[in-house]
Amino acid sequence: MFKSSDDDPADTSSMIATASMLGPDASVLDVGCGGGRSSLPLGSRLRRVIGVDESPAMLEQFATAATARKIPFETVLGQWPDVAEQCQEVDVAVCHHVAYNVATIAPFVRALSSSARRGVVVELTNVHPQTSFNELWKRFWNLDRPVEPTAGLFVEVVRELGYEPDVVSTPRPARPGQLDRTEMVAFVRQRLCLNAERDPEIREYLDVRPLLSSDTTVTVSWRTWGLALVSEVGDDGSPDVAAGFEVVEHVTDL
Repeated sequence: MFKSSDDDPADTSSMIATASMLGPDASVLDVGCGGGRSSLPLGSRLRRVIGVDESPAMLEQFATAATARKIPFETVLGQWPDVAEQCQEVDVAVCHHVAYNVATIAPFVRALSSSARRGVVVELTNVHPQTSFNELWKRFWNLDRPVEPTAGLFVEVVRELGYEPDVVSTPRPARPGQLDRTEMVAFVRQRLCLNAERDPEIREYLDVRPLLSSDTTVTVSWRTWGLALVSEVGDDGSPDVAAGFEVVEHVTDL
């Protein structure tokens, strides 16, 4: 769990893309805002920011951080795109590390695009965070886990919806809050539905193959003005490729 702070980076690829699309209104919609890490580092460049999150506690952190930075803000409690109509139009919509939690990605992307008069910036890891558990599932349960969705698949969805995304991949910044070895073993045990008797095996495995989260962040940004969405879509109203984006648990502790 992250909180926005004065140390948040304002020079990442995603922040640069967002700043480049700000118009005179200098307004941002932050979907899955958490503590504001995806938008508030823009600081004085923002005149208005709307934070959307399913968690009241996260919205409280967002409000505290925005107030500390003296950035005018609004908060909307709920799930995107269900609450899209409650949000005013903005210059740029941003959404960081949420896409892998979305069950039906095409309506999610359309709603982001419809809410932003200038553009959208989505940040995600190049592969799903749970991909690092695939070998463990195979080792302990002989289960083959999916390798998708990926950032590449997300880019395909955006293109099939009629947008022309810019894609930038960068090394992922070091993150605080890494678990120590005992906590990591307990975390893996719980994640794999094992009992404590398997702890020595888990520890032995982690000694040889440390459990690493993705070290690459992908920024996907696209302009929204003057564009027409594709009319050829699947029977359910979504591009066929979007069916590959299915619900997989997203763990941010790693």
